[in-house]
Amino acid sequence: MTETPVVLTQLAEDECWRLLATRRPRLGRIGFSYAGSTVVYPMNFTIVGHSLYLRTDPTSSLAAAVGAQDVAFEVDDVDLHWEQGWSVLVQGSLNQVVDSDELEQHRELPLRAWAPGERLHLLRLDVTRVSGRRIG
Repeated sequence: MTETPVVLTQLAEDECWRLLATRRPRLGRIGFSYAGSTVVYPMNFTIVGHSLYLRTDPTSSLAAAVGAQDVAFEVDDVDLHWEQGWSVLVQGSLNQVVDSDELEQHRELPLRAWAPGERLHLLRLDVTRVSGRRIG
């Protein structure tokens, strides 16, 4: 029996954005530094243009990371049966949306956190780098 060789390919930036925009559920992992450690949390997200938007509690460690320039966000899709999938990594700076016009514009974003409690802070990940790869 011959096994098919596994192929790992880099994704073009436009393909990365397409995968992020069409991913359902819109769930990824955000990584950042907090209290001297690196933490990674699952987060719901939405995309407007080339920015990712997230909601969080104002007292969360993620809210404390506002202003960080080195935040990473990863989204994956895996087909366990066929052992194939893709992964997109977005890097950039994390900012709280405070501009009233921007808040009003994004009030109805299709963004609902799965975590319990109110998530009143709207955060924007301003992207500086996008990369991705596909395996299979």
